Amino acid sequence: MATTFKRRTTNKATAASAAKRTSLVGLPGTKPCFGGATQTSSGLRDLDAILGGGHPLGSAILVEEDRWTNSLASTIVRYWCAEAVAQNHHLLVPALEEESTNPFLSTDDDSATGNRSDIDNLRDSLPRNLHWDKQHAAQGDEHDVKAWEAPLTEATPNQEELDEFDEEEGGDMITELGSSKNINTQQTQQNQSSNIYCHSYDLSGRLSQQLERMGKPNLEQLFHTFPIQQSMDQPFPSRRIYQAILTRLQECRSNNRAVIRLLLHHLDPEILCKVLPLLLAQIRLQHVPVVVLVCLQPWKSTCTKAKTILRRHADVVLQTEGFSGRSHFPPPSELRHLQGLLLPRKVSTATAATAIGGGHYADITVGKRPNSNIFGIKRDRRKLHTVLLHIPPQEQIMDEGRPL
Repeated sequence: MATTFKRRTTNKATAASAAKRTSLVGLPGTKPCFGGATQTSSGLRDLDAILGGGHPLGSAILVEEDRWTNSLASTIVRYWCAEAVAQNHHLLVPALEEESTNPFLSTDDDSATGNRSDIDNLRDSLPRNLHWDKQHAAQGDEHDVKAWEAPLTEATPNQEELDEFDEEEGGDMITELGSSKNINTQQTQQNQSSNIYCHSYDLSGRLSQQLERMGKPNLEQLFHTFPIQQSMDQPFPSRRIYQAILTRLQECRSNNRAVIRLLLHHLDPEILCKVLPLLLAQIRLQHVPVVVLVCLQPWKSTCTKAKTILRRHADVVLQTEGFSGRSHFPPPSELRHLQGLLLPRKVSTATAATAIGGGHYADITVGKRPNSNIFGIKRDRRKLHTVLLHIPPQEQIMDEGRPL
C-alpha cells in the first residue's frame, strides 16, 4: 500500500507572530506569566490577585460604576492611571468635544460623558506614590517628605552603619570608601525601584504635587489627553473615534518601546460597543503592547444591547456596588466595616492571552482563579483594599452593642 509523506515545514506567519511575542518580553513594568503571556500591574495588589497576577497585554477590563457610590470605581481607575505614570507607560485618554456652530448651545457641564473637565478632575486626583517618597528619603531628601510619612522615610540599617562609619573614622581613604559604598547603595536602590512591579500609593496625597516637588515632568505631559471632535450631524461618529485612537496608538508605538495604556473614560456605550471590538482586533493582530481600561456608567444609557456587547468583548468585567443606595435593605451588621462590594462578573483573558502569546494561567489552573465571585471593598483615608467575605468569630459579631 503506497503512502505519501509530507515534510513538515514551519509557517512564516507563525514564525512572524513568535518574533512579535518575544518583542513584548522585557518591557518596563511587565512580567511574564505561565502560558507565554505578559502582564502589567493594575496599581492595586488586591486586584492583581483577583486577575491572576495582573493585567495581561492585549486585554480589556470593564469597570462599571455604581450610581450612588461612584468613588469606588473611580479609585480603581486612579490606581491604574497612577501605575502608568510610575512605570513610564504611555497613558492615552481620549476626550470627546462636540462641535457646535451656535455659541449659545455650547455647555461646560461637568456631567457630560467623556469631556475634558471630567478627565482633568481625574488627572488631578491621582494618588501619591509612596515608593518615590521612600526612595528620596533613602537618598537623603527627608526635607521633601511630609511628617506623616515618617515610617517610610526611615533609613535602612546599612545606610546608618555607613553614615556612622564615615563620621567616626574620617580620613581621605575612608571617606572615598564610604562615598563609593553610598554610590553603590544608591545605584542598587534605583535598580530596585525601577524593577518594582506594583507601586504603593496614598489616596490622601496628590501625584501632581509630588512630581512638581521632585522636579519631574508635569503630570499634563504624562497624562496624554487628546480631543476628538464629535459633530452632531456626523453619520458615523464611531468610525471617527476609532481612527483617531488607532492613529494615536501607532504614534506611541513608533516613538518609544513601552507599554501603552488606553483609558476609555465615561464614553457613550452605543459608540463604544463599535469601537472596542475593532481596537482589540487590531491590537491582538499586530501584537501591540496595549492594555485597555473601560470605565462605564451603565445607568446613563438605556441601550441594553450596547452594554451587553461591551461585557461580551471585555476580558474582565468588574462591577462595584456601594452601600449608600441600600436605604431600604441595609447590609448586615457583619459588613459594617466595608464601604461596598466588588463583583467580578467575568474573568476570562484566554482570548487575549492566546492572541498575544498563549493561555492565561488564571484560566488554565483552577487554583489560580478568583477565590470568590464577590469581594468586599474596604476604603479608608489612604488605601483601598478588597477582602473576602466571611463570617467573623462569634465574639466579634455585635448587634447594637450586644453580642449575638
